[in-house]
Amino acid sequence: MRRYEKAGEKMEMMKAADIPLAILDLIGPVNDVRQPKQGHTSTVGHVIAKEGEFIVKRCDRPPYRDWLRKEHRNLLLLQSSGLPVPRVLSFCDEDESGASWLVTSYIEGIRLREFLAWEKSAAKRERAIHSYGAFLRAIHVAAPPAELAGQDDWLGEMLRQSAFDLAHYEVDGTADLLEELRWARPAPVTNTLIHGDFTIDNVLVCQDAVVGAIDWGGAAVGDPRYDIALAIRPKTNAFEQAADIELFYEAFGLRRISEQEYNYFEGGLYAFF
Repeated sequence: MRRYEKAGEKMEMMKAADIPLAILDLIGPVNDVRQPKQGHTSTVGHVIAKEGEFIVKRCDRPPYRDWLRKEHRNLLLLQSSGLPVPRVLSFCDEDESGASWLVTSYIEGIRLREFLAWEKSAAKRERAIHSYGAFLRAIHVAAPPAELAGQDDWLGEMLRQSAFDLAHYEVDGTADLLEELRWARPAPVTNTLIHGDFTIDNVLVCQDAVVGAIDWGGAAVGDPRYDIALAIRPKTNAFEQAADIELFYEAFGLRRISEQEYNYFEGGLYAFF
């Protein structure tokens, strides 16, 4: 999630000396800590240790710690889903003056955004986008864990959360926008399992195929149009052309969203998250 990132604000780099002993006992002596291009609400380290390679995430401020707890819970629930999600290895919750730590398996790959930014081969780009659409389809047709179902009115809950966040944190959305979203809710559709932040920054590819997704804190049984809208957001060298969107939909194959639906979810609701 991108919430509350201030302009110019960068998360601190993770150091081996920062990692709790309970985690070091699991992963062994640390040889190197690399800084992946991810993490606006957490400090993320790609840790190379005696026992292998791991992703270690650290959050020390509310509401970030709550998000990390949700991600930990969601990943545990999704371990048996058959989806390529990181494997949970450890979670440490220190006292209020400390931090929350999540340790997961490392998935070899780069963000789809990076791949599309530098890949010159049209065929490889097309295969990657096609794989991206097929991956979202796999998420939406997967049987969701019962514990993720929550309330039937996912959108209503998101709007209530938006109001809370607007009152307590810095968000891009405004009171006027929130009121508009409340009155202009799209016609309901059947909820599915959703990722909750399905962007080209949170999907990993190796060569030209999707190998997994990260940042599952927003996973829920919710409105699939939210995932679709975020998936096709135009970025530099990605989804700026109609052909990219068409490739995505060809592989996704479940539904298309209208311009009005896109604007509601990507241009409206996402402003609060």
